[in-house]
Formats: sequence, C-alpha cells, structure tokens
Amino acid sequence: MSDEFIRDVDDSIREERLKALWEEYGSSLIWGIVIAIGLTIAMTGWRSWNNTVNTEQTIALLQAIEHNKSPEEKIELAQTLRPDQKALLLSRTAGEYWMDDNKEGALTVYAMLASDSSVPHEYASLAKIMLFRAQQSEQPESYLYLEDMYQIAADQSGPWWPLASIELAVYTAHVKYDYDGAIAYLEPVIGNQNLSKSLRGRATALKHVYGIEGAKAVLKEPTGGAL
Repeated sequence: MSDEFIRDVDDSIREERLKALWEEYGSSLIWGIVIAIGLTIAMTGWRSWNNTVNTEQTIALLQAIEHNKSPEEKIELAQTLRPDQKALLLSRTAGEYWMDDNKEGALTVYAMLASDSSVPHEYASLAKIMLFRAQQSEQPESYLYLEDMYQIAADQSGPWWPLASIELAVYTAHVKYDYDGAIAYLEPVIGNQNLSKSLRGRATALKHVYGIEGAKAVLKEPTGGAL
C-alpha cells in the first residue's frame, strides 16, 4: 500500500469528519462568529464613546478653572461630571473657599465630597479629615467622622494616614487629655522617612508639646493622703 493511497484515505476521513461536524454544529458556529464580531464592534464603540466623554469633561473642568468661574458655577458644573473630574473640581473649589477665608463655603463643599459615595475614596477621605479638623476648632460635644479618622490612620497604604494620625493626636490630647495616647499617634509619622520634612516636623513639634503637658499632668496628680 503506497503512501499516496494512505494520504488519500486520511484526507477522505478528515473531509467526512468535517462534513459531519459542520452538519451538526455549523449554524452554531456561524452565530458564534456573528456574536463575537458584534461584541467586538460594541466594545470598540463603547471605548470610543467613553474616551470622547472623558476628554470633553476634562476640557470642561480645565475651562472652569482657567476662566475663573465662580465657586457656585464650579459646583453646578461638578454635578454633571464623572466621579474623578467631579471630585477634582469640588476639591479645588473647597480649597479656593478656604484660601478666601470662606470657611463655611469650604466645609459645605467638603461635606458634599464626604457624603458622595461615587467619588474616589482618596478625595472623600481628605474631605473627612478637613471636616474633622474644623470640628476640633469648635470643640463640639460629639465628633463626626471620628471613626473614619481611625480607619484612615490605620491604613498606611493610603495617602492621607499621616494627616489623620496628626488630627487624632490633637483630638486625643486636647479633648481626651491623653498625652501619651496622642504621642502614640505621632510616632509613626515621625519615624517614616518617606514623608515630607514639614509633616514630620509638625508631628515632632506636637510630640514635644504633649510631652511637656504630660509631665505637667503627672506633677499635678496627688501623691497620696496626708500622714
């Protein structure tokens, strides 16, 4: 039996198998190809549309900043933007209010960021820190965002844990009068060489102050009853 005959037989068998497969699954294969092509076209169209919207909204954000629109106009525009652009514009607007000594306006915008679940976590966390700091200056009986401060300070993979730690140190010293506890919040900030010198310097200065206050508190404590 020649090699050529064997090849002919193999070819015939393959053709029969392909024919049988096509008769059984041919229509399914066609629909599968049609669906795959349709999904590819849809995904390509969605990406194109998504990139167009992102570009348009980023341009609108930059124009609002460059053309010196009023804070009220920026807040109104922010409500029409996607979460990233929205958070960026609101954060900048809150900062402008703060620089203009409009504390009430700044806190109103920060409260919007803090309560908006759609904005990125980093922006909401910073807003909560600013609101917590404002509460400390007013010495209210109860503190909003205290639990948030604990969570932010504990997550050292996030960008704002040093700020939250410092705010908790201030709270612990000035509200709870626990100077050792306050220093415990400052130590990780002071010891982290990757942080800025100004931030570590602030934490170091507070540690010095709380160390003195803690020593004074110990001296004021009664040493025991009279003999």
